[in-house]
Amino acid sequence: LMSPDNPKALMDKAFKPPSDYERPRPVKYEQMMQNVKEAFETSDTRSDRMAIISLVVHIPLHEIRRYIPGLSSYYYTMARQYARRGYASGPSIRHRRIKYSLAKVERFVQFLTSYKVTLGLPYGTRRVKDTQNRWIEIPNTLRKLRAGEIYHLYKRELELLGETSLLLPESTVKKMIHICKAERRKSLHGVDIIVADAMESFDNSEAMIDTMLNEYGMYKSVHASLISNMRQSRQYLRTDYLIHAKEFSSYADHCWSYGLSDPDDTAFQTDCTTGGDEYKHFRVCDRCEA
Repeated sequence: LMSPDNPKALMDKAFKPPSDYERPRPVKYEQMMQNVKEAFETSDTRSDRMAIISLVVHIPLHEIRRYIPGLSSYYYTMARQYARRGYASGPSIRHRRIKYSLAKVERFVQFLTSYKVTLGLPYGTRRVKDTQNRWIEIPNTLRKLRAGEIYHLYKRELELLGETSLLLPESTVKKMIHICKAERRKSLHGVDIIVADAMESFDNSEAMIDTMLNEYGMYKSVHASLISNMRQSRQYLRTDYLIHAKEFSSYADHCWSYGLSDPDDTAFQTDCTTGGDEYKHFRVCDRCEA
């Protein structure tokens, strides 16, 4: 009725959706594009120009060319990729994805919290953050060894038990030690008096060796050898001996049951052979003998 000669032309004209940019442009839009143009023209580096174009990549290229003539389609495509990576939206939050073995982590945490490394203190608490970033209080603990010694001891124990497949990298171990907070060992007096007395005994022995050198004319080479052996023994008892000691062992010096048994009272003795013939004390540890 309205266009009997060419109804199709009327339908195409009436129902063709007009482009967003064929409509009259608001004043704010014009101001925005002028600001983009000025910033683009005054930018010194390619990365700055890329960041500016990435702010308006939702606008078709032919429309941006009205304000920035000569803008290539390649440059426009690169700016879209730049915006997709989030560089144009301000400072990005860095997300890390760390792949780890739960069995390895649990094995190290078990070792780190064992008596070989950590002592529970009879006093005080420590404030730490949990996985939900909330502050909580936990009982205070004391770490007997330095980070490097802990890793050496941990690696040595896995080698002795044939569990080297559970070994974590040294850098990971040290990061975990840093996260698992504990007091640094300064003195064990009042905490572990046996270990404190042992360390004091080593100090006294070294002082006596120095006295033998200064007052009794001991040869310097003998003095140096004795001091070296004394320090190696101290280090051995602080580290490797902890993983050698067991409830039953074929080494008498490594056997808890033998070492803690009363030599006179049978009511307070344990027969080490109950663990099997392999636990009879027929071996000698050279380092313990030293």
